[in-house]
Amino acid sequence: MNLKSIFHGFNLRGNKIINAIFNTPTVDGHAANKKYVDDSLILDTATALELKNSTTFPWVTAVDNNSIKPLLDKLLFAVVNPIYVNPKFQDIKIIILSEFLSKGDKYLLFQDVPKTFRVEYNIIASDRLSNVVAKVVVTKNDNSTQIFNSLTTSDVSGTVVFSFDFSNIKSIKLTKQFNPVTVIKNDSSGNPMITPEFEQNYLLEYDLLADLTKQNIIVPPMLLKNINEETEYLTDLVANANVMTLPLYQRGRSFIINGSDNLSVLLIPKIIFDPSKIIIHINGIATVIDKNLLNPGVTKEIILMHQGISVTYSIATLDFGSYSSPTNIDFQFEIIN
Repeated sequence: MNLKSIFHGFNLRGNKIINAIFNTPTVDGHAANKKYVDDSLILDTATALELKNSTTFPWVTAVDNNSIKPLLDKLLFAVVNPIYVNPKFQDIKIIILSEFLSKGDKYLLFQDVPKTFRVEYNIIASDRLSNVVAKVVVTKNDNSTQIFNSLTTSDVSGTVVFSFDFSNIKSIKLTKQFNPVTVIKNDSSGNPMITPEFEQNYLLEYDLLADLTKQNIIVPPMLLKNINEETEYLTDLVANANVMTLPLYQRGRSFIINGSDNLSVLLIPKIIFDPSKIIIHINGIATVIDKNLLNPGVTKEIILMHQGISVTYSIATLDFGSYSSPTNIDFQFEIIN
C-alpha cells in the first residue's frame, strides 16, 4: 500500500472533524483551538485591567475582561446626548467717565470719592433666554449692596451705568439672570433629553472689580484744607489717625474753591506725588505745578491711617487765588517714572 498517495488523496469535503484536539498555534497555517480564539477576543490588556473605563468615551465603561464585540457596540452605536450651551459674557468694556488718564491707558482713581462708570457687554448666544435687565451689583465689606440696572433686557448686548467709590469694596459684579431651557433637544435615538442643570435658573456673572483694579491705579484720597483751618499743619502736622475723617477736609482729586483766601494745605499720597507731573485744571485751563514750590516747611511727609492701612502723604501748600463764585479745581497726575 502506498501510504503517501493515500495521505495526499484524503478528501474531507462534506464531512466534519469532531473531538479533535489542537495545540496552541505557533505559526501561520496552524489550526487554532477554541480557548485560543476566545482569549483573543477578550480585552485584558494591562491598561484595560487598570483603568477599566474608557478615558476617551465616557459612556464606555467596565471594559476589563469584556468581549470585543459588545465593546464595539458601545463605542459605535452609543446614545449621544444633546449639547446645551450656557450664556457667556464677551467683549466687556469698562469706560471711566470724567477722569484723567494718568499713565498710558490707565486712570488714577482715588478712594472714598464716588466715580461714574459705563460697562458695555455682549453675550454669546445660548440655549437659555433671560428677558430681564442685567445688573451691576456693588458689595461693600459689610455686605451692603448697591444695584444698577442695564438700559435694556436684550439677551445679546447691553450697557450699565454705575457709580461707587473704592472704600471698603468687597466685590463688583456684572450679572444677568437666565431662565431654564424651554426647547428640549433629542438624543441620538430621537428621545427628548435634558440634564437637571439646564432645568434650573442660571446666574451669569463677571468680575468687574478685578478688571478695574488691574487696568487702573487705585490710591488713597488726596486731601485739601484751608491753611487757616489746619491747626495741625501749624504745629508741624503731628500724625493723627482721625485727620482722615475731619469734616473740613475735601478729598479726592477735584475740589471746590471760593472767595479770596485760598491758601491751602494739600496731602498727596507719596506713591503718586514722587513719580508724577502734577497738573491743575481751572476753568478749562491746565497748568503744570512746580513741585519744588509745594513744600515750604521742614515737615515734608506724614503717615496717616486709611482703611486700616498706614499711608505716607507728601505735604504741600498752594494758593489757588481769588474767585467770585465757587470754582472747581481738578488735579491731574501724569505718572512719568
